[in-house]
Amino acid sequence: MRVEPASLERPDVAVDPELVKFCGQGSASSLLGNQNVIFIFVDSLTTLWSCSTRRRVEGDCQAAVEWLYDQSQRYGGAVKLNYRVLPEESLAVRVSATVDAKKGCPQDHKLWHDEAASVLVGKQGSLTSLWDTLFSGCLPRQGSSAAVVFLVHLPGSSWAFPFDPSQHEEWQMERANIYSGGGDYDYTYLASQIAHEVLHLFGAIDLRDSAIPSNISPATADAIRQNRLQISIMLQPNNQDLQNYQVDDLTAYLVGWSNRPPAWLP
Repeated sequence: MRVEPASLERPDVAVDPELVKFCGQGSASSLLGNQNVIFIFVDSLTTLWSCSTRRRVEGDCQAAVEWLYDQSQRYGGAVKLNYRVLPEESLAVRVSATVDAKKGCPQDHKLWHDEAASVLVGKQGSLTSLWDTLFSGCLPRQGSSAAVVFLVHLPGSSWAFPFDPSQHEEWQMERANIYSGGGDYDYTYLASQIAHEVLHLFGAIDLRDSAIPSNISPATADAIRQNRLQISIMLQPNNQDLQNYQVDDLTAYLVGWSNRPPAWLP
């Protein structure tokens, strides 16, 4: 089924403000037009990338990008995710700062994010201060510099850090951490997880019971539980092949592919 095309102009429709808290914010403001994403492989102190694992995860990145394009077409969206995978001269960036798989806040990962960006650019600075240099060096004149996705070969839950308007402006440059496994444990459906986290950066929210944002209204949360698409990528992204998922109508609205919220929202 093809949904009617979305417009960049959204009607003034009242929705729970906490639901759209991350929409139109930060570097990944809406998933429309040309958007640039950089995937950066980073070695931890305990687990290193190998040729075979990097090659496999690069394939997952490509699959996620292509799937997002295909899903946008269902809603008449016009998104092209231009992406590059770094580093190009080695398997991964080596950093001295501790790289771990805890969630926390973007501040908790700042040291190794900044160091990885500094190594790639060849200049000392933060990811935020080096942002334009990083993107202009590998994706010049192709669109908005939307997001950086760090890939670490460690077991752990992956996290996106969309910009919260209450945060310091440094975090407007949006980033995510993808953990691919490590040792004897590898994630089978990593492409699904990558697509899920990228959608978070552009404003999507989790739809599973334990992760629906706690600050949205009870009426909105109940409506989500009753109407959510069971094959939504935002419900449970890491237990099926990517092609078994879809972007649901609420997520399409939040990332800019639909100009009206679902009719079932209160």
